[in-house]
Amino acid sequence: MLAKAARRAGCELHAAVLRFEEEGYPDESPPYDWDGHMENAPQAEIGGLRGRKRTLDGWAAGDGGRPRFGPIDLKASELLSRRVLTDAEPDERRVHPTGNEGVTMALVYHHGALVVWPGDKTLDIVAGNSVGHAVSWVGEAGAFQPKLIEKHLARRPKEIVALLILAGGSPRATTDPARRDAMREAAETALSGLESALRSESEARARRERERSAEPWRALHRYPDSPKEWIDPGAVCDLFVLADRLELADAAAAAAQAIGDHPTIVTPDRMLPAAVEGICGRGGIAETAAYGVLWRRSADFLLAQSAAAPVPPSDWTIEVEIPCDCHLCARLRAFCGDPAQPVERFESRQDIRWHFRQKVGRDHLDLDYESRWLGGTYTLVCTKSRASHLRRLEEYAEDLRRMESLLACAPDAEGRGSAEGRVVRLERALAVPRKA
Repeated sequence: MLAKAARRAGCELHAAVLRFEEEGYPDESPPYDWDGHMENAPQAEIGGLRGRKRTLDGWAAGDGGRPRFGPIDLKASELLSRRVLTDAEPDERRVHPTGNEGVTMALVYHHGALVVWPGDKTLDIVAGNSVGHAVSWVGEAGAFQPKLIEKHLARRPKEIVALLILAGGSPRATTDPARRDAMREAAETALSGLESALRSESEARARRERERSAEPWRALHRYPDSPKEWIDPGAVCDLFVLADRLELADAAAAAAQAIGDHPTIVTPDRMLPAAVEGICGRGGIAETAAYGVLWRRSADFLLAQSAAAPVPPSDWTIEVEIPCDCHLCARLRAFCGDPAQPVERFESRQDIRWHFRQKVGRDHLDLDYESRWLGGTYTLVCTKSRASHLRRLEEYAEDLRRMESLLACAPDAEGRGSAEGRVVRLERALAVPRKA
């Protein structure tokens, strides 16, 4: 009866396991071993509550199926009965030794639950907790809602592309006209929304960089040194292969242009060559306008960066801008600008050492330094290195490998008719002796 009522109302009805966990401090410290198991204290209760978490999992559909929604968090306001756990006995009691902070305790309850929500909100609800779980469910159920793309593309592009590929790979996506139209709309939404999503990510990275410069120590804890990869070559490849299959040539070409306009997000020397190689391997796509845009952006960047081998430094000059006007930084600027001086010594007071390390580390200067006991006092001995040139040689070697990959999958339109054409210039760059 409840299932029929849910269907009439346009709702989905599922059974699930409600896991309810309370965490806090025990009212009295019970005996326990260091694995966190209580000993002789089955009635211990939480005296100081730190938090509660409600999660739904272990899903079952009315037809006996097991949809892969994954864990979904549940708010207290979404429980019809707020007293569902009143006077219930916990299924698990755990303690966690935390050293000087004492002992924390967790009580875990499990209850069966009937869960109902509007049918057109299924994908939003599943993706709200994890787009990855939404991808799994789409692959299983063949369901899709294009509006999900607009909501999550800027934050989770890899998962959105995976979702598109799963949905586009179902048999109905090619045999059912309505399904194909929905897929075309969804893919076109992703392609047209890529410019805005890339711009949002670029602005977010610029904001993080400004915070790092203004408040380096606070930003160090807030942001990782290397930003998480926003999209990967495989996702770029899959998106354009899907666009070709759905005959979205114009939208794909515009998306390729947007990717090329944001080289800090989709790097033209590493990510684009890998994506281009993947697209070329799919067959039939290498002559599309979008492929040509991606190939040319990558080739142009690599040729500008590594058409010739790096030139070894001729002296010990280090190009650097140090805006600080303190005495230490003035000496550091003079030392870096001296072409003949490879070693310099500085005072080694603690405040000077800290300031020095901050400048050298933040600007990635080619300097090695160590404190030595000289003449009855500590001295900071600073030695210039060739670290930047060595890094550049490694980069150059990798650039050549990427050029070889681009040359192997050059579009026919980039033939060898012109002496200054990209294919000829790539061949010329690869003919340069590798040792520099």
